[in-house]
This record gives sequence, C-alpha cells and structure tokens, in this order.
Amino acid sequence: GSKEKPKPTPDYLMQLMNDKKLMSSLPNFSGIFTHLERLLDEEISRVRKDMY
Repeated sequence: GSKEKPKPTPDYLMQLMNDKKLMSSLPNFSGIFTHLERLLDEEISRVRKDMY
C-alpha cells in the first residue's frame, strides 16, 4: 500500500513560511516565482490543516 505521509511539524511549517518570506523579498519575485508561490501556499495550508 501507499505509505502514510509523516505528520508535518511546526518546524516544517516555519521553514515554508521562511521560504515564502525569502521569495517575496527578491526583486523580480512576481514574474519568476508565481507558480512557486502558489505551490508554497498550497503546501502551507495543507500542513496547517494536518497539524490542527
């Protein structure tokens, strides 16, 4: 069968948030990373759902 995903930790969530902050601070962020930001946002909300 498929393996269970490990339960996300607050550390992991913090890492995601840091990545997002870092990306937003880059000058040409909006053009290049749009899809990355969307993926990050999805992962962040998924992790939050799993944690709480």
